[in-house]
Amino acid sequence: MKLQWVILYNSLQLNGKGDNVDIDNFLSEEPDGSNPAMSPLWWQAKGDRDKAHNMVQSGDENNNWVHAHLHRIEGDLSNAAY
Repeated sequence: MKLQWVILYNSLQLNGKGDNVDIDNFLSEEPDGSNPAMSPLWWQAKGDRDKAHNMVQSGDENNNWVHAHLHRIEGDLSNAAY
């Protein structure tokens, strides 16, 4: 599962360099909110799926992909069609 979060984190290039990320360091502190997609992904990685899901239920089109991703992780493909 850690590899999944490294890939997501790198794909968003939140470190500004696009280089490899130390996932344990990433998971040690909640994102600062500058990228609204990262907090729900962070909470999912920490094991709090409910908190992650609540953060993306607003219908904000910028978070729809995260919402869909969370449903895919849980195997709920019928709710992952955003």
